[in-house]
Amino acid sequence: MLDALGERVDRVTWLGRASGMEADLVRARGIAFRAVAAAPMVGVGRLRRLANIAQLLFGGLQAWWWLRTDRPDVVFVTGGYVSVPAALAARVRRIPLAVYLPDVRPGRAVALLARFADRMLVSHAASGAYLPSAPERVSVTGYPVRTELRATDREAARIRLGLPADARVVLVFGGSQGAKRLNDAVVGAVPRLTESVCFVHVTGARDETRILAERDRLGVAPEHWRVAGYLESDDMAAALHAADLAVCRAGASVLGELPAAALPSILVPLPISLGHQDANADRLADSGAAIIVRDADLDGARLAREVRRLFNEPGRLPAMRNAAREHDVRDAAERMADHLVTMAGAAA
Repeated sequence: MLDALGERVDRVTWLGRASGMEADLVRARGIAFRAVAAAPMVGVGRLRRLANIAQLLFGGLQAWWWLRTDRPDVVFVTGGYVSVPAALAARVRRIPLAVYLPDVRPGRAVALLARFADRMLVSHAASGAYLPSAPERVSVTGYPVRTELRATDREAARIRLGLPADARVVLVFGGSQGAKRLNDAVVGAVPRLTESVCFVHVTGARDETRILAERDRLGVAPEHWRVAGYLESDDMAAALHAADLAVCRAGASVLGELPAAALPSILVPLPISLGHQDANADRLADSGAAIIVRDADLDGARLAREVRRLFNEPGRLPAMRNAAREHDVRDAAERMADHLVTMAGAAA
């Protein structure tokens, strides 16, 4: 979306947590980064929750200070820990607030912030049923994807990754941290499929060494089971376009990236509270773009069976590809940018 804003805005400031990769990635884009304390309120014990409340209050003061210093015309948040202090500070300072919901179903933070957001931007019209916002304050924008996904095609992607043009390619990934359940299923499935399928397996950094050792133990050739802990943005975009089928969780990004690459999928929703990933998976599966395998049901035998069935059923993958493509909103970033620029102009 930053690319879509371009020269339409004079300045962008990013509020985020100081720890992790976020600060470095933001600064690498030449964007001013402001550290704000934040911590989770869900899934922690009582004592930890009290400490985290203190962090959120401190983060609210920090956000208030940064908004006072930078004087933005609009504040845009997308959920997560930092969104709460940033949004509350915007409300106190009477700065227009836009909240973006990438998932179909909101988490607790977005559900809270939706009550006083000036504008709710959502990826899917179905989200309106879960939001307390008045319908006139909800706008469907679609899910914005990074520009790399619009800058490649299947042939170029396979050349970049060194994949044969006629290979049947399955891409497996579990997010930036990987997913042990998916990784273990691949270990069990590969010996059943390597004669007919090439796996591109993004394990997450923590599991890469273990999966490489499993590949050696099973004696599978690297060209049939390509293992990487992490793929840089350009290579991940290429992998999405090069693949015939994805196996992954059902976080919000798959609702934008799989349709942008017109990629059929086997979705394994992470069993978390409120069923965010279940709702995302249902969105693609109901249209025929994906099939769903429950986390507790996934193992090597089940994965091999589902992959073999999809490849062997005539016309199934092309139909899923067409269904995935129907979910793609090519101008999602521009739609979001238009709303923010309009809000900023009204406040100026």
